[in-house]
Amino acid sequence: MLLDRIEKIELRWRLLFVIVVQLIYMVASRIIEREADSFAEEEILRTPWRIGAAILFWIAMRDVLTRPVRRPETLRSRPFLIGLAFMMAAPALAFDHQLPAYDEFILAVTAIPVGFAEELFARGIVQTLCVARWGAWRGVAISTGVFTAYHLGVAPGGEFILNYVSIALGGLLFGLIYLKSGSLLAVIILHDLYDALISLPRVFGAASEDLGIILEAIAVLYLLIWTTSKKDPLAKF
Repeated sequence: MLLDRIEKIELRWRLLFVIVVQLIYMVASRIIEREADSFAEEEILRTPWRIGAAILFWIAMRDVLTRPVRRPETLRSRPFLIGLAFMMAAPALAFDHQLPAYDEFILAVTAIPVGFAEELFARGIVQTLCVARWGAWRGVAISTGVFTAYHLGVAPGGEFILNYVSIALGGLLFGLIYLKSGSLLAVIILHDLYDALISLPRVFGAASEDLGIILEAIAVLYLLIWTTSKKDPLAKF
């Protein structure tokens, strides 16, 4: 099979290919941002690029993406569920792209390929390889830094500093979930849900990035407890 032949290519060359693909996508994304007339148009034009990048990531690095041991049972533990509640409360109650309703709708729809492309790259490839080489915490830190860096200049809405603090915390949350559960599907689904929730009308009036960051920070604390816990992962309420 073609995928089996590709996996025999030396890892460093496949990683170089992935980096080139990601850089091409980033350049294309910035050009689209400059030329598009609205955020909705930007997202529609970015979607084929994201889908293409995700497919190429899978083809080039299938062996790396399937390497972590999957432990989906860990997602049933109490600290994780509490942390997840705080994590999803941030986009549902606080964060807002401050875009027209049509743009928000398009953002919610196009969140699906966003989750696939970003999680395959940041967690599935970068974090897996960095954890294997430098250990768990350095791996999560590096993947979070990479995740934050490639959002520079394209994340809509909010104050500059708070916006990227929020992105970094979100990246850390996804990194911790992937580290503990080993489930790429879980972080893809949660990423899609997180992005889609930002597009919902705010329940308590105007959005507050301060509140959102506080909620995310609390989520990080619970997920750190969950990640480092030695207790039975099936312990529930």
